[in-house]
Amino acid sequence: MRRDSFDLIVNYMFESPSKKELLSTSDIELLQRVEDCYNLKLQNPMYSDLMVRNYLMKKYDVDRNTAIRTINITTQALGNVPASKKNWVKKKADFLLEKAYEAIDAGNLKKGEQLRKLAEAYGIVYNTKQDDEDMLNVKDVLNIDNVIITSDVTQLGVKIPEPSRARVEKMKKKYQIVDDIIDVEYETVKSNDCKG
Repeated sequence: MRRDSFDLIVNYMFESPSKKELLSTSDIELLQRVEDCYNLKLQNPMYSDLMVRNYLMKKYDVDRNTAIRTINITTQALGNVPASKKNWVKKKADFLLEKAYEAIDAGNLKKGEQLRKLAEAYGIVYNTKQDDEDMLNVKDVLNIDNVIITSDVTQLGVKIPEPSRARVEKMKKKYQIVDDIIDVEYETVKSNDCKG
């Protein structure tokens, strides 16, 4: 994708029509295609790129490469819409479960079971069981509270032969390296104090 196309989308996509009038005809057409492409994906998150491509080709009378380039520019400049897709699937599954409840309540157990299975299939196919928020609980999995800051590699299970260990100790003494990490007092220096 050309960098100027990306800049065009980012800088002019949400500008007023009067500012867009200053652009070339081809830039205005690109903006229209990108805006339409993005809106189409938001309104129909289940559409594949092939469906979007065919829509753009038919509506704007452009070739296949131009339609694909429009989809790529839209995705790179404005982002993809997987979150709206997952929300749409969840709403669809909720709707099917509500209809299943109504069918069961009305005594139509067979229809209710079929609708429940359909809602379950949506959930499995689109992995709605795992919410994005679950990733925020990484602390529970990684035991972050148990982190120890150390310069001793043996705590990682690395075995150091005795001659090397003695050499490391000798170097620590020579360069006055301490294993303990301590807070020290400091004084803030202004930039004009540093001039020599």
